[in-house]
Amino acid sequence: MSIAVNCSIKGAEVIGSGSSPEEKTRPEAHHHPMTAIEMQHHLQDLQTERALASIEGLTGNSAYMDDLNHEIAATRSAYVGAAVTEIAMLRAQLSGPQFG
Repeated sequence: MSIAVNCSIKGAEVIGSGSSPEEKTRPEAHHHPMTAIEMQHHLQDLQTERALASIEGLTGNSAYMDDLNHEIAATRSAYVGAAVTEIAMLRAQLSGPQFG
């Protein structure tokens, strides 16, 4: 089961955001609410990008690394919120909403 959660991730328009060029040109790429699993995949892509940046010697580019680290933090926060929401909604479907 996946529940869509509205979020905005800054990297959709930023070069080097972990998105491939094809994703930026596809109209559906960032114009729908992302599910928790989609956010997790995006987070993994960003973490891979950070590792590759380190290997390629880009850690000295503070503007790039700061932007990437902020995007990773924002994506992680959105992912956790979406996952908690999906768990709560599944629990409510299985046993009814929790009150109190």
